[in-house]
Amino acid sequence: MLAKIAHSIAVGWLGISAYEHLLPPLILGNDPNIGYPVGGAEGPTEPDPPIPYGPKTHHHTLKVIPMSSPGKRDILAVNIRLFKHIGTPSYWVIVGFPTMETVARLKDTSD
Repeated sequence: MLAKIAHSIAVGWLGISAYEHLLPPLILGNDPNIGYPVGGAEGPTEPDPPIPYGPKTHHHTLKVIPMSSPGKRDILAVNIRLFKHIGTPSYWVIVGFPTMETVARLKDTSD
């Protein structure tokens, strides 16, 4: 489920050609190594204060982040925290390898 959400978010926000995709083989059941690109970032945390329902209510956090390490290829990660108001954990999913244009675009929007 997390791989499907992350892949959909990355493609929906960035476009199909913004990065080299790693998740389709996992999503389709052709690769059993789900533990490599999908993992927890931290354990359950204290719940955020209750959030009354409204048209602008945000119960989930979704972020697309390029990650760099000297001498290694950049990766594109999606951070997912569903139902944050009840103290759920945060998960990281590596979706692929971004193009240089995608990294520049994401860095420009984070400033």
